[in-house]
Amino acid sequence: MGENLINRELYKKLFKQYFTPICNFVYSYVNDWDDAREISQNTFVNIWERRNSIKDIKAVKSYLFTTARNNALDFKRREKKDVLKGEAYEHIVTRTSDFSEEDGHIFRSHLKVILNGLKPKNKRIFELNKFEGLTYQEIADHMGISKRAVEENIARALKIIKKELVKTGEYD
Repeated sequence: MGENLINRELYKKLFKQYFTPICNFVYSYVNDWDDAREISQNTFVNIWERRNSIKDIKAVKSYLFTTARNNALDFKRREKKDVLKGEAYEHIVTRTSDFSEEDGHIFRSHLKVILNGLKPKNKRIFELNKFEGLTYQEIADHMGISKRAVEENIARALKIIKKELVKTGEYD
């Protein structure tokens, strides 16, 4: 069995040579340096994980930039979904201003019951974001989980809340 085309030494050289250009390239898509660095790091993790399938060293630069672009576009799609989910939550919460004081109280009570029905970790993540204003990254750091896990928990909570409110006719 032959040696991998991309070994540790070549990988280190590639990282040293291309990390900054990849970060700059990704930044042009996401407009945030922290996200650009994270996406760039994931790009290099990806190339290391797929080092056995890369057959031509001339394709590495192209592979890096293509992978970085795809990762950045995936990030943007997830970010857009998160914004839409956040807007859905804001719509749910601001609906209370359309209610009389008594109806608003009933709505908030119903929302509290729904939240209490969530799994404890899911509820806590949702509350940290929506009620305490923590960012996904802050929650991830605080709870020792990935940012992606936070995103998935928020999405799950919003889906359950919307489903329950639709059942009762409190959400259109």
